[in-house]
Amino acid sequence: MATDDVTSSNGVEHQPEFWAGAASGASRKALAKAQRWLEGPRPSRIMINYQTKMSDRDSRWRRYNLFVDPGAYSMFAPSPIGQGLEDYPESTASYLHDIGRQTPSRYAWRDYVCEDDVRDHHGWTVEQQQQRTTDRHIECADLHEDLGLSSEPVAVVQGWDPDDYRRHAQDLLDQDLVTERVGIGTMCGRDDVELCEEIVAAVRDVLPDVELHAFGLDRRCYGSEYILGEITSTDSLAYCYRYQRPAGWSRWEYVLKMYLNHRADWDDAIGGPEYQSSENRERGQQTLVARPDGGSQNVPSDTGSYREEGPR
Repeated sequence: MATDDVTSSNGVEHQPEFWAGAASGASRKALAKAQRWLEGPRPSRIMINYQTKMSDRDSRWRRYNLFVDPGAYSMFAPSPIGQGLEDYPESTASYLHDIGRQTPSRYAWRDYVCEDDVRDHHGWTVEQQQQRTTDRHIECADLHEDLGLSSEPVAVVQGWDPDDYRRHAQDLLDQDLVTERVGIGTMCGRDDVELCEEIVAAVRDVLPDVELHAFGLDRRCYGSEYILGEITSTDSLAYCYRYQRPAGWSRWEYVLKMYLNHRADWDDAIGGPEYQSSENRERGQQTLVARPDGGSQNVPSDTGSYREEGPR
């Protein structure tokens, strides 16, 4: 699928947004370098994991559209993937006060993920995670109003099977916790496109008129016309994971290469304005090659993707 716009089930044409995830130092550096050097695939939307602690060192991100995620999976997943905690290490009030100070474009209300490794490790059920999410959403909604936050909140529907999502979406609707854009959680790592379509459809059945954000949508789902027609946005940090870095590449340089690959697939799927074909993707990478001494070398390119001074 490669079209300038996609059409949702209610007949509305739109172009879904891609938010580039930034959690590790390498991913943050790669995206910052991309913004500085590239004329094509500049990442204008950044998804930040709150648990990486948005310190003063991250002030460079304030120039961009930011979407802050509370970082539930990184907190609750067992080691070595996550910290294996029973709950968030700081209060919800502290989280929202930080949102008020950073003023991102959007931020997700605190949720409790339903991945099977998290539930198996802690002995939690899907229903327990959904109830905890609803309870914390009530707290977030109250604090959002009390603090007068200007950032757009994003409620999160949690579940494991499609019926779980349908039930939790209805619960959020009954509790008046539905925001303008609603996230679909526990989507990371799901490579069953048909199942992902059923999950999106379950949420859409209950919430026919809201914008949907699919957290961590698998790249295989980029080929689903139904999913792209229903969601308003997605994010991914997958370009940083599970790659064996070739000799001669620093980590951030190779992460940047993987970002270009990932972003190219997304833009091909939606007919985006930056990379619209695999040919452009390959041309856009001609200027970043490995150097024998372990650095990177800037070489001429007819695309002008990298500026003449090269990486530094």
